[in-house]
Amino acid sequence: GSPDAPITVVELSDFQCPLCQRHTLETQPLLDEQFVDTGDVMWIFKHFPVQSTHPFAFPAAIFAQCVGEQGQFWEVHDILFERLSEWAGSDQETVFGEIAAQLGVDTEALAVCRADEATLQNVQSDLSEGAQFVQGTPTFVVTYNNQGRLIPGALPADQFAAALNQLLAEAKGGQ
Repeated sequence: GSPDAPITVVELSDFQCPLCQRHTLETQPLLDEQFVDTGDVMWIFKHFPVQSTHPFAFPAAIFAQCVGEQGQFWEVHDILFERLSEWAGSDQETVFGEIAAQLGVDTEALAVCRADEATLQNVQSDLSEGAQFVQGTPTFVVTYNNQGRLIPGALPADQFAAALNQLLAEAKGGQ
């Protein structure tokens, strides 16, 4: 989205979370069309892998972070959620290899990035920053006019859109 958008949404999400998957596959495309593509909302993704219940989420976050460094974060983001049932298990590296090939990423650079301590620290930083807001994934931190609001959980598209429309009206000087 546009860095000049009146609203910023920070999504704190876990690649192995079924509710995050539902949000990404069912709700996000509609929100992108109505708010992000129009320049009204800038959408930021932050990693929040809940390791206690989703043991494969942290490696997926590292993988996504590294593919993102090659300019294809949103593509790998969508694919990871689409193929969740395939990689969230013992065959994770095979599926990650297939995804990397599908996206045409530099596999040597990917391997170096995945082994880099700085990548681990980036994901850990997202976790630390989000800990004050998250009671469950996904959680959305919406900011506008130096104000903030939490939207916890994977709301249906119409409810999420209604909340954003209300906040957009406030951000643009409405109510």
